[in-house]
Amino acid sequence: MAIEDTLARAAADIERGDAGMARQRLTSLRAQYPGDFEIRRALRDACRAALDPAQAGRWGYVLEDATDDEVLAYARSRGRHPREMLSQLAWHVDTPTEGTISQARLDQLRHDLRSLPRAERTGVERWSGEPGTREFDWGLLGCGLVLAYTLLLAALGAYQLQQIVRGWLG
Repeated sequence: MAIEDTLARAAADIERGDAGMARQRLTSLRAQYPGDFEIRRALRDACRAALDPAQAGRWGYVLEDATDDEVLAYARSRGRHPREMLSQLAWHVDTPTEGTISQARLDQLRHDLRSLPRAERTGVERWSGEPGTREFDWGLLGCGLVLAYTLLLAALGAYQLQQIVRGWLG
């Protein structure tokens, strides 16, 4: 019921000329159901109504009826860089697309990504299906040191409190 209701509200928003509200509703819904083609199609249509061909291409990329102009506008908006395009699609490349045309489009994007040097592919492992490389996490080390220091201070405080209580009791 939630999907149909939201899709109907988004369609009503577009009819009223409020494509921005429709996009907001649909973006939230797409986050909950990332593989739903109907939601992506509605989001693409809302972007068309907002005269935003790049975003229409983004959401229509895995759909069969995406226009070449929209897909090209999307590619241009991301500098035609496969890493940037793939990360913005929010679509795992191992998930089937709507059909053969969109699958070929996604396969080409994945091929282009794999042809990049490894350093340029980082950050899209979640979407590309490739294992990530783990680098040393300085933030985690800093948090660990702060935690160790806090525990040390707590232990010293407890020791001092014990010494004070012993002094009072004699």
